[in-house]
Amino acid sequence: MAQYHAEALKRVRQAGESYARLADEVKDVPPLAREALLNAGKAYESLGEVDTAKTYYGRLAQEFPDIGEAQAAQKAVAKLDADAAEMAALRDQLAGNPK
Repeated sequence: MAQYHAEALKRVRQAGESYARLADEVKDVPPLAREALLNAGKAYESLGEVDTAKTYYGRLAQEFPDIGEAQAAQKAVAKLDADAAEMAALRDQLAGNPK
């Protein structure tokens, strides 16, 4: 089972890297660039690499601010930030340092 998990993570990482490269290669074709940025963000988010995911979501929102995907990216960043704050509060609580 662990072997399948490791293989799945490897493939998701490869997908994220491919989407990231594609976003740069097709920047002159906005629909493809938008999808590549969104999917790069999703891939890195699923790997738990929040900062990298936020980078791609942020690029999407900045480069294409007037589309639905940009709004989805902004919501994803807000959710990642909220999750991080919730995890920090939980860690503090478990460590006996409630705020």
